[in-house]
Order: sequence, then C-alpha cells, then structure tokens
Amino acid sequence: MQHICSSFLLTSAALLLCLSTVDAEALSDVFSPHDITRIRDLLLSTEPYGELSTPYHVLRGLQALGTSSSENKDGFKRNACAYALSHIDTSSDLQSLFYISSIAAELGSSCLPDVIKKKSHIQSVVSDALETEQTMEKLYYSTSISTNLGLDVNSESVLASILTALDDDETIQNTALAFLTASQLPDFDLTAIYELVEDVVAQADETPTTLYYDSLETTSNVITGIFAMATKTGEAPAITSVSSFCAAVLITSWVNF
Repeated sequence: MQHICSSFLLTSAALLLCLSTVDAEALSDVFSPHDITRIRDLLLSTEPYGELSTPYHVLRGLQALGTSSSENKDGFKRNACAYALSHIDTSSDLQSLFYISSIAAELGSSCLPDVIKKKSHIQSVVSDALETEQTMEKLYYSTSISTNLGLDVNSESVLASILTALDDDETIQNTALAFLTASQLPDFDLTAIYELVEDVVAQADETPTTLYYDSLETTSNVITGIFAMATKTGEAPAITSVSSFCAAVLITSWVNF
C-alpha cells in the first residue's frame, strides 16, 4: 500500500480537487461510498511522510473527498501538524514553507496559531527569495504563504510581478500558477490576468468532454485556476464538461496502479 500511495498521491489529490472544483456533487455521482472509502484509506496510508509535500497532498485529497471524521483521519491531521511544525525552523526555501503554511491553513485553529508564531522567520525567507528572482513559481508560493498565514499582500506589486514573470516565460503551467496567485489578491482589478483564460483553454488538447495539457498536475492547476479566477471576478467559467474527464482519468490511474 505504501508503494501505491507514493506513486499515486499527487495524481489522486490533484484530480480529486479538480473534480470537486468543477462540480461539488460529482464525486458522489461517480464514486460509490466504498470507492471513496478506498481512496481515503489509500491517502491515509502514507505515514511516515518522508517529505512535506505528502501531508499537503493528502489533506487536499481528503478535502476534496469531503469524508466524514474518523479516528484515522483525525490522527493523520494531528501528525501532519506536528510534522509541519517540526520543519519550520530548518526550512529555508519557499516550497517547504508553502507546504507548511498550507497544511496549517487547512487544519485551522488546531495548527495555524503555532505556525503564525514563526512568522518572522517565514517572512524573512520569503523576502530573501524574492530579492533575487521573481519567477511565477516563487510568486505563487510567496502569495500563498502570506494568504495562508493572514499576512498583508501588496496586490498592485504582486500583479505587476505576475505580468512581468509571464512576459519572461508564458508557459501553460506558469499561466495556471498566475491564475491561482491572482485569485488570492484582495479587491483588485484582475482583467489583465483573466484575459489569458481563453488563450490557455485554446491550447489544450480538447474534445467535447476532455481538457488535457502536458501532465495531470498542470491540467488540474489550469482547471482549478480558471474556476478560482471565475469565482474571484464573478465571470462565468470558460470551461465546461470536464467532470467526466477528471473522473475518467482518476479511475483509469487508480485501476492501473
């Protein structure tokens, strides 16, 4: 089971989130209660973690599943928080702090206050990272960290940096990260970013029921990013009929593993 989880974790969490983003009721329409229990148990079997990304992706998957509380799930949450807290002082890169802050934000009051106590260290790492080069990935991580911890975000500065980063490297993955980053900015005109949505959709390998990019993670980021932007701007989502795609790929991946 451990081997299956380590191979399957990112795909399952990304696609579950993708499916639940498109249609909150789609999971129960596609999966039986037994299926959901199996996927939940698969995600919960990942301890010991080995790396910070593991509890992060598991929590995303559990959130998407919407499973009811259980002793195993509650125990996983306690252990995930303890694991995240144990890595704060030794984490000197944005990705690690992104995982830590995201885990804490997902767990809420049972974990977040203890992470916020370390905000001086976290802010120092973020500042140092952005002084050298502001790539789209760094902007996504740093904005997410600030949002997760309730820290102030300079929307005007972040938006300008997003546009500059996209001018330097406008890949599908970077544009998806731009959507996910911009959707976190409070009370700001995001027209310049939202205008990129149609271009991204046009670049997909698309049929009436399938929207796919170069990887499952990128596809999930694009879909969740587009829906996040639609929610933020109040515009209708630019993509439809992707629930069946997400479910089909998830089921296929699950069977193959």
